[in-house]
Amino acid sequence: MQCAGAFRTRILTTYRIVTRRVDSCSVSTLPREEPARPLVQTLVPGPRSLELARELQEVSEARPIQFFHDPQQSFGNYVADVDGNKLLDAFCFIASLPLGYNHPNLIEAAQSSLWLPHLVQRPALGYSAPPEWVHTLRTKIMSVAPQGLASVQMTCGCGASAVENALKAAFIWKRTLERDCVDPSPTELESCMRNQEPGSPNSMVVVSFEHAFHGRLFGSLSTTRSKPIHKVDIPAFRNWPVLPFPESEQDETRCLELVEKTLKGNRVAALIIEPILSEGGDLHASPAFFRGLRALTRRYQVAMICDEVQTGVGATGRFWAHEYWSEGLEKSGPGTSTAAAEIAPDMVTFAKKMQASGFFFKPEFLPPQAYRIFSTWSGDPLRALQASVIIDTIAADRLVERVRIVGDYLSQALHGLNHPLIERIRGRGTFLAFDLPSPARRNRFLQDMRNRGVVVGGSGTKTVRLRPALIFDTHHADILLETLASAMASQQ
Repeated sequence: MQCAGAFRTRILTTYRIVTRRVDSCSVSTLPREEPARPLVQTLVPGPRSLELARELQEVSEARPIQFFHDPQQSFGNYVADVDGNKLLDAFCFIASLPLGYNHPNLIEAAQSSLWLPHLVQRPALGYSAPPEWVHTLRTKIMSVAPQGLASVQMTCGCGASAVENALKAAFIWKRTLERDCVDPSPTELESCMRNQEPGSPNSMVVVSFEHAFHGRLFGSLSTTRSKPIHKVDIPAFRNWPVLPFPESEQDETRCLELVEKTLKGNRVAALIIEPILSEGGDLHASPAFFRGLRALTRRYQVAMICDEVQTGVGATGRFWAHEYWSEGLEKSGPGTSTAAAEIAPDMVTFAKKMQASGFFFKPEFLPPQAYRIFSTWSGDPLRALQASVIIDTIAADRLVERVRIVGDYLSQALHGLNHPLIERIRGRGTFLAFDLPSPARRNRFLQDMRNRGVVVGGSGTKTVRLRPALIFDTHHADILLETLASAMASQQ
């Protein structure tokens, strides 16, 4: 008993020491304000970044890394790199930073005693969840649930894991309907272990679109169609149909006709689509096109999955980009809310800016048996707490409204440049993009912008995409535009 008491005392003492260290951990040394302008002392990547890349490549994949950032010196809309450069970041970790770097609300929350235990041990939430998990999901995550989606399933952290599990939910739902809601038969349970019909419904398919990106895990990769290098050498679900995404509003009728033909002629569990095809080149369609898709999926009992991994959490000027699908219905009088609910998707996946991943879904997509959508982690309470702070900050600071204002300002200014090399300016909110004449010019432009102190990204073959944080303001837009103009001048 004395040994047990001494051990407990040592544990409590260690816990208090660690807590004090975390509470005081270099927070006072973090920047408290942004620089007035970008500061560039080397090319980007600089010599230290290049050296770190060489070291990393000896043990892991480093070739995609553009530069190594310094998290201790980054703040707000500015990312510092290990070479001392401070860059205005309009790409934000591939569209995944909602509040920029070292936001005070997140720094304060990270020092709380509530966060520390989840940092020390990540629980297997599907097996044993802490009590605050219930509160976090019910009062925070569900507070931003899309209309009509009353449930949420958290996943392991990336958008692909959200998509994988949403696809599984769609298949289970479809087979449950086909069986008239009875449990799987002994024959199905036995045959699925050999990957054979009827237990494995190998003739059942998921429909996706050309240029789509839904992740790079094994199942989601069969719906991803943005770049060949993502898919080559990897087996795919070869009978899953791919359909054209409309090139213009005039093309939408043709595309919807092809969708209907496909849904009618195949055993389709789900149709998955992004509100804006992001990685594939920032491709847009009209709200009427998406309403047409929703009508067809309802008619043919196909689950509609809206992939909001990149478009979600405010960047388009709505919390969820699919909210724009009701445009044209807002002023239609009585029954408008019913009509909006009817065009809502069945499932919405999220990750990136939420800093946690999962999918919202209608109650009928909850599998009738337990353990069917399951993993060891089944989410992450630490990241869910982080998402809670993000959600509260977005609401308190009215950041979605700010995105609309800044997005309009930036879009008008881009059009006002009237530059001969800038083509097809498009987007919603600050989720903006434009094309350059060729992939080579686009790639040179991205590098030139970094060397001038501004980070932007690419998509598709020749598209430049802007993905700033929600705290990006008009004076940041002015710096971006000024830098863009000088970079474009050097391209001519």
